[in-house]
This record gives sequence, C-alpha cells and structure tokens, in this order.
Amino acid sequence: MPNQAPFARRRLVDEVIDHLRTEISSGRLTAGARLPAEARLTEQLGVSRTTLREAIVVLSHDGLVDVRQGDGTYVTDGAPAVEPLGNRSVSELLDLRRGLHLELTRLASARRTESEASQLREHAAKLAAALESRAGEAMQAGAATLESAIGSAAHSSLLAELGQQTSRAVETAGNPDYTRVSSWSTALGHLAESAHGIADRDAESADRFARLWLAAQASLLEPAKRPIEYGVQESRRGPRARHTRRDGGQLDAG
Repeated sequence: MPNQAPFARRRLVDEVIDHLRTEISSGRLTAGARLPAEARLTEQLGVSRTTLREAIVVLSHDGLVDVRQGDGTYVTDGAPAVEPLGNRSVSELLDLRRGLHLELTRLASARRTESEASQLREHAAKLAAALESRAGEAMQAGAATLESAIGSAAHSSLLAELGQQTSRAVETAGNPDYTRVSSWSTALGHLAESAHGIADRDAESADRFARLWLAAQASLLEPAKRPIEYGVQESRRGPRARHTRRDGGQLDAG
C-alpha cells in the first residue's frame, strides 16, 4: 500500500474504515493478505493508533479482517455484514440498542470465561485511563473496544453482531460530540463499571451500570427527548450506590 496523505479530521475513524474497505473491495488487499504492522499503517494513513484500532474493530465485526493475537491482522474472504439500520431514527436505534446491550450484559455476566474476565478488566482500565486523560478520541475507541469485548463474552455471535451493527448506526445517526469530554466521561465511566461487574460475575451491578450508561448516552444524543425509563431504581443500588471509581474518585449518579 503506498503512502497516503493524512486524512482530514472530519471523522477520522470513518475515513480509515472507508479507505480499508476500498483497498479490500478493489483487490489491492486480497483475502489472506496481512495488513502492514500497526506502526507502519498509522504512518501511512496519518492517524493515531487509537483511530486505527477502532477502525480495525469495526472491520473485524463486519467480517472483513481477522485479528490474530500476536500474529497480525489478515483480510478474510467473508462477505461484509448487511446493515439495514441506516435509515432509522436515533430514537429507534437507542431503543434497539438498549434491549441488545442489556441482554448481552446479562449473558456475559453468566457466560464469561476467566480469560475474558481478565480482558474485560484490562479494557475497562484502558478506558478509565482515557477518561482520566480526557482524550475524546481515545475515549471513543476505548468504548468501542470494551463493548466488543462484552459482546464476545456473551457467547452469542448473532446478538453480538446485531449489537455492533446497532452501535455503529447510533454513532452515525447520533454523531456524538466527544469534545464534550466531561459529559461523555461520566457516561463512559458507567460502561467501565458495568464491565467490572461482568468480570466479577456481579450481574446486578453489571446491569445497573449498563442502564446508567445507556440512559446517559440517550440523554447526550437526544437532550430534548423525554427521559427514557431505563429501570435504574433505588432498590437496585446495593453496595455500589455511590458509584465509587476504582481509582478512589466518584462517578455521578447520571
């Protein structure tokens, strides 16, 4: 792949996804081909590692690339997933995402393996670090990676695929403004805590923080919309009622 001029900052992740899709569909990257090493590819495309990694997560869930731990990323011979959600409203997509994400959270709490629990804790810690650094791009990439890990831990490939498609559609339709770092930091903090609940097999905590995450996201994407009932009730608060961060700070209650 020849060197490319740096992409405009309009939507860097989308630009990288579109570029790699074109490389694959045109045959310049054929099935079985190994993508260049991360450092080389980020230099060629003029983007950061977090941007590239988020793009690879999306392409992986579309079945276009296969990420092999410790080996590299390879182009697959599979057809891209069909996404019939492009014409839906943000409100409809948020309703669909709520059901899918809560079910994936429930299944992951029951089915996750010890290895997946370790990965969830690792991804949650990386997201927390991104929140601390207040880097919008890293926050966005960290959230996508963590949601992908939750889907994998649920061991339901169809639900996970639908969840990823819906999340992408929400991102496209809602066009979230991650420059509102403080608001998104609070929302994504709930997602990280939900992942810890899954890793700890604490289904109640995982569900509670998942609902807080979904409600906060809905509020940010549709601020004028009547608040959605996500079922976060006083009786569910339990020992984590104050939403204590694992670094000693505290999260807002939403």
